[in-house]
Amino acid sequence: LAERKHMIETTFSPGSVCCGAFCVLWLLNAAMCLLTCVAYNPMFISEVRVKHIADEFANAHIVCLPGTAKKYDPLVGPHKQTRCDRFTQHDWGWGNQPGINKSCGVTIMCRRDVLPESAIKYTLDPPKRLQGRAGVVRYKNKIMDITIICAYFAPRTGKQFKKVNEELAEWIMKVLKKLPNRTTVVFATDANAHMGESPPQSNCSKYVGPCDKAKENENGIMFRQLLTDMSYSAVNTFYPTGPTFFGANSSETRTDYICIKETHLSKVKSCSMWMNSGDKLQPFKTLERREHRPLAIQLECELEYSA
Repeated sequence: LAERKHMIETTFSPGSVCCGAFCVLWLLNAAMCLLTCVAYNPMFISEVRVKHIADEFANAHIVCLPGTAKKYDPLVGPHKQTRCDRFTQHDWGWGNQPGINKSCGVTIMCRRDVLPESAIKYTLDPPKRLQGRAGVVRYKNKIMDITIICAYFAPRTGKQFKKVNEELAEWIMKVLKKLPNRTTVVFATDANAHMGESPPQSNCSKYVGPCDKAKENENGIMFRQLLTDMSYSAVNTFYPTGPTFFGANSSETRTDYICIKETHLSKVKSCSMWMNSGDKLQPFKTLERREHRPLAIQLECELEYSA
């Protein structure tokens, strides 16, 4: 982008003989950026494993990891920023709170050549009672404005998890409401939600698509409502990408989602499962495919130069 900006400034400087229409086409082309965004529940990350993930996803620009099993470091605080290869790594570890267990923790990894550390406007930590359930980082400079949200919703295995999920959904809605319209939002999550076969009275096809329908569980009903209230679409429900989680006895479900503003759905250029990468990163070896697989989208972002 820097090279294109320089080329534009030099090629179309005053006195240039270039055609005006051709100039406009160049400017439009330079102002587009195709971001590859990945959502993947790794089950856990260690220093070695996160390097394997960074290497496997080297061509991605944004990597969201809900479910890192990484513990909160009280000496650092709720948010820890480090580097891993070509990525800036943002960690939010889990803490000892009701409804928070050792499978929690979220990480957002952003490739520095596209999202430089100098562009970090702010990070947001969830309330202490949701520590390890979510994290937010916003990047903003003269040519871009991107907000990334990573969240991990609990399976409904107890009343405490129902409460924490409701509180998490409420906090995410507050974050989304405060964001300016100009920012591009990437909201990646392991929602433990099955969606598609909605209640008869539900009418939100703009937010939950027709692909790979499943009977909605409690998380699915709650997550659908969150998307509807905020006018966000779960991208992979509009593409036949298949399951994102492979359990025991060959069970397959879709629990992971990448969500964007409904008005941005037309900017998605592809949506797919990275099965081969998931096979390489599977945390334990078995004859059959097990655990989560990476979900990836390519999203066209419009970047504006201050000039």
